Amino acid sequence: MKRIWYSLNGRLILCVVVAILGMVSIILQYFYEYWNDAQIQVHQYFESVSGEMEARLDRWFEEIGTVTRLTGYSTAVQTYMVSTSPNEIIQNSSKATEAIRLSMMVGNSCEDIFVYSDTKRGLSYRNSHMDTFYEVLDRYGLREDLSMDSPFFSDIFFIDGDTSKPYVIYLNPIYTVLPGTFSKTNRMICGVMYDLGSMTNWLSPEAEDSIAAMLYDGKLVASSRSMEDIEALTLASIDEGRGNIYINSQEYLTNRVTMPSYGYDFVLMVSIQSVSKGVVQARNTSLLLMLVSVVILGGLLVLLVISINQSVSQIVHDVDLLDGARSGFRVKIPKLMDLQKISAAVNAMLGRVEQSVQKEKDTQKQLYEAVIAQNKAELIGYRSQINPHFLFNTLECMRSMARHYRAEPVERLISSMALMFRYSLHAGMVVRLEDEIKHLYNYFNVMDIRNPGKFKMQMHVEPEALERPVLSMILQPILENSILHAFDGQKSNCIVSVQAHVDEKDVLIVRLADNGSGLNPQEVEKLETMMRLPDDVVRQQEDSIGLQNIFRRMRLTFGKHFHVKIRSRKDYYTVVELRIPKTIKEILGGGEGY
Repeated sequence: MKRIWYSLNGRLILCVVVAILGMVSIILQYFYEYWNDAQIQVHQYFESVSGEMEARLDRWFEEIGTVTRLTGYSTAVQTYMVSTSPNEIIQNSSKATEAIRLSMMVGNSCEDIFVYSDTKRGLSYRNSHMDTFYEVLDRYGLREDLSMDSPFFSDIFFIDGDTSKPYVIYLNPIYTVLPGTFSKTNRMICGVMYDLGSMTNWLSPEAEDSIAAMLYDGKLVASSRSMEDIEALTLASIDEGRGNIYINSQEYLTNRVTMPSYGYDFVLMVSIQSVSKGVVQARNTSLLLMLVSVVILGGLLVLLVISINQSVSQIVHDVDLLDGARSGFRVKIPKLMDLQKISAAVNAMLGRVEQSVQKEKDTQKQLYEAVIAQNKAELIGYRSQINPHFLFNTLECMRSMARHYRAEPVERLISSMALMFRYSLHAGMVVRLEDEIKHLYNYFNVMDIRNPGKFKMQMHVEPEALERPVLSMILQPILENSILHAFDGQKSNCIVSVQAHVDEKDVLIVRLADNGSGLNPQEVEKLETMMRLPDDVVRQQEDSIGLQNIFRRMRLTFGKHFHVKIRSRKDYYTVVELRIPKTIKEILGGGEGY
């Protein structure tokens, strides 16, 4: 007996015998327990499903508060909703969305989650429901004054007039907990939208001919299935708690749960006849399945014993052959997947040993080549650092020589070019409009010296606009297009006008206009279309690359709230207008573009 116990094959056989005896004992106990009356089983079943419905109901109301608190008191959400720092808002935008997505996974039948703050900033999981959420806030006067004493459910409403899908929103006041944001009243509101139809289906147990219904102020608002008129009328007469009722000569067990603080009632009705039939069928089916399971399980266990024994014996035999085996020898892979991992691990170890021998031979050569490559990389790095300094030092030397020899146009040309190169290399992604204007002047000086007296630039920029943030290198390509294309063939009186101001909506308006050859409507439409093409589309016309680059960079930074508009009249003028929001706050809270 001891020898059998310490053998893998013996242990498996003992497990087969014990498993079969256990299954036989379960079947005997199953027959013994089924002498109870079917009616008692029906009531026990109803108690079970009623308890499940009540537990789900309690869990639902608990989860409502959990979802709103989990969302509203997330650090990322609070920072995104109440912060006035553009950097904090950008950094927490995706985190806040992810926090709402995780909260959606907590709530059952949760249709959407909304957050609204006194900064007039709103965020939701599905933007399609945002207008509905604002309508509910307006209904209770909470959009302007967020003060709430306690959470509550909104009235039942329907989206797009579909009365077959009732919705309700649970509104919960959220107090800010971030440093420096504390207040006596709530600064945020978190709302959770529920589809009452889906909620009722979730509460309904998986029982044949059962009905789960939701009532609000005594009126039916949702049910797990379509109900006949007599069934709907009977719901109001069902007493609270457990009971029974007859409908069309058929007896139903009932359970009514009342939530007076919220005005909701939940009613469960289960047909005794259908449940009794199911219990008998379940007993017979279970008995048959258990008998079949015993036979199948016994056969599978026997096959398992044989297959494991064969695979283990094969691995042991191959491992014994490893001592003194030739190079490239590998253990055979057995059919069982779990044992395949052992064989694969042994083979991988053998492969690593063989590879380590080969790698040892190549170590000195690889080390030598690595040292040479590193030295070359350092030399290239030093060269890339020296080149810009050499360029600027050379330009400064040329400018000094031009001043010495009183060649003022050459000095002005070199000085403007040096400033342009420095700006192109060292300017950050975001600069002041004043810096862009200076860069524009330097470029114009170069072109003016190359074409004396041909071009004139008129500048009308309000002082307030000079301090506004813009992306670097967005104005010079537009001016370059005007000079290179708009004035082709025009020898004099070539005027470029630059205008910038802040409108009544605090949006920066920048216009670059020229009195050149202009474009017809078809050319303008084609240019605007090509400007908005995605990056992976190949464009043949190179004259739109500058505008396309500007549009792509600004759209990536400001989203749909940045706009480019082109106006032109053939043989008269062309105007390129940029509309740039001031802050990230405006980017996230604005409306649609044109």
